[in-house]
Parts: sequence; structure tokens; C-alpha cells
Amino acid sequence: MIKSFVERHYADRSDVIAAAYIEKPMQFSALIDGFDALIIIVTDSDRQQCFTHHYSKDKTYIQERWYDRETLVALLSPTGNRDVQQWLLAGEIVLDKQGFLEEKRETLLAVTPEKRDERLFREFSLFLRHFILSKNDLEAGDLLDAHSHILTAVHHWAKMSVVESGHVPELTVWKQVRSINPGIFKLYEELSSNTETLEQRVRLAHLACDFSVMSKLKDCCRPLLRILSSRSEPWSAAELERHPDLRSMQTELHLVLKKLVRRSLIQEVFVASDPSLDVLEMKYIS
Repeated sequence: MIKSFVERHYADRSDVIAAAYIEKPMQFSALIDGFDALIIIVTDSDRQQCFTHHYSKDKTYIQERWYDRETLVALLSPTGNRDVQQWLLAGEIVLDKQGFLEEKRETLLAVTPEKRDERLFREFSLFLRHFILSKNDLEAGDLLDAHSHILTAVHHWAKMSVVESGHVPELTVWKQVRSINPGIFKLYEELSSNTETLEQRVRLAHLACDFSVMSKLKDCCRPLLRILSSRSEPWSAAELERHPDLRSMQTELHLVLKKLVRRSLIQEVFVASDPSLDVLEMKYIS
């Protein structure tokens, strides 16, 4: 009933090019923020058009989210918004005048070598951030914070294992990981509940991460290493931040650079940025 309403209501609107419908999968679903249904409306507007509308029809509580084409493309990119991506994968396309949503769904489901490398780099960067935060917290005696960060790090490690297996991580990633990599699943269980003390569990997870994940540093950072080796001149941090393949990685990029330098996978090059000042700019080359 609601699906036919959406199709009838927006079929003749020239600015609306597509619509998708997601029905609640359970009584109160966080996936669609507790509503009975979620409707995604895509416009062909040249200006940014993103807003949310809450309403009721036929005793159905509906959340309607509007996106312009350009914004939705960014949200559906490998480093975009996981919730929006899951909505498209879980929803039913009820209107698609130009085949836009069907094309984007196929792109999400496709696992090309380039997309695999992008996802792996993204998840590894987030893993590295939380892993180091956990080690810092443990050194400072902040055990609960160390435990919280290592749980998050292992969660990103789990997503890495899914990507490496040729799949796309779902929101319920542990269901995937249980069959894809039982070792990571077991580590997560031991971190969550075990007869050992909390500190022992955290230290055990640190050892596992150091041994199993950090050995994959080169493979996980392939997109960045490829960029660094694409020219003979070294790259500044600002240049790397502006690179279209790294724009979404600005927060994590610098930590990864320092880790690659420490592992001798890339080199720091010092350049006099201002002859009148005793300042040397650090640049990077593979």
C-alpha cells in the first residue's frame, strides 16, 4: 500500500528520479530509526538537497529522506555512509526512471580489486587508530578505555577479514565473521567475557593484533603506496590530503604515514620550505 503510494505520488514529478522503500525488519528497528518504513527519494537537482520528513499514512509511521544525486553518490561510495548503503541493499526500488538506483546497487554488490583495496585501506586505518589508542590507554593505566578501543579495533579487523574474503561487510558483521574467520570471532568473544582478568584479555588482544594484522601493513595500505610511487617527486601531507582517492581519509592518513615510515615502507624527505627560516618540510616518497 505504501509502496504504491510512493510510486503514484512521485512518478510524475520531473525532479524525482528514483525512490526506494525499506520496511521495518523487526518490531523496533534501529536500521530505520524505529519507524515502520523508510522511503528514500532521489532528486536530479543541481543544488544540494538533503532533508528528512516524518509523517503518518494509513497508521504507518514513515521516515522519508531526500537526497540529491551528487550527495547520494558520495554516501554510496566505499568510504561513504554504511547506513545509507545498507538501506539501498535491504530496500526495494519502487521508482527508477533512469536506472540510477539499480546501477548503484550493482556497484555496491560488486567487489572489484580497486574497491577491495579501498575498503581494506579504510578499515585498516580505523583499526590502527583504535589499536594505538588502546595501547596508549593501557600504558596510562586507563584499563576500561583500553578495553573499549581494542574492541573497536577488533571490529575493524573483522571487517578487514570480510573484505579480504571477497565480500562486502554488513551491519551485522559478526554473523559474517563467524564463518569467514572463526579466529577473530573467538578473540572478540574472549575480549567480551573470559575467566582471565580484563588487563590480561586486553594484552592478549594486543599481541594478536600485533602479530596478525600489523604484518599486513603493506597489503592494507596499497592505495596509499600506489599514490606515493606514482611520481618521482615526494608528496607533501597537504598534497596527499587533496588527492581525490584520499579525501575521505584525512583524519587517519597522517597516523598511517608515520607507521609506514617506522616500518621503512616509505621514506621521509626533508625540504627547505622557506630559506629564511630554519624550517624543513617533511614529504613522503615510496
